[in-house]
Amino acid sequence: MQKAVDNVNQKLAEAVLGENALNQIYIDQLLIEADGTANKEHIGANAILGVSMATARACAKALRCRFINIWAAAIQRGCPFR
Repeated sequence: MQKAVDNVNQKLAEAVLGENALNQIYIDQLLIEADGTANKEHIGANAILGVSMATARACAKALRCRFINIWAAAIQRGCPFR
C-alpha cells in the first residue's frame, strides 16, 4: 500500500503538477506515460485511475458542474483508458 501512495505522491504528481486540469485527455496521457508500460503494471492502474479521477473531480469543482459531465466529455473525446 505504501508503494502505491509513494507512486501517487512522487511519480504521478511529478507528471501532472502544473498542467491544465481542464484537458483530461492530456492528463491521462501523461499518467500513462509516467507508468511506461502497456498494461500500467509499473505504477499500477488503480493509482493512475485514482489520480485521473481526482483531476476530473477538481476540474468539475472549478467549472461548477457535475463530475459525471467531465468524465463523459473525456470519454466522448477519446479518453486513453477506453
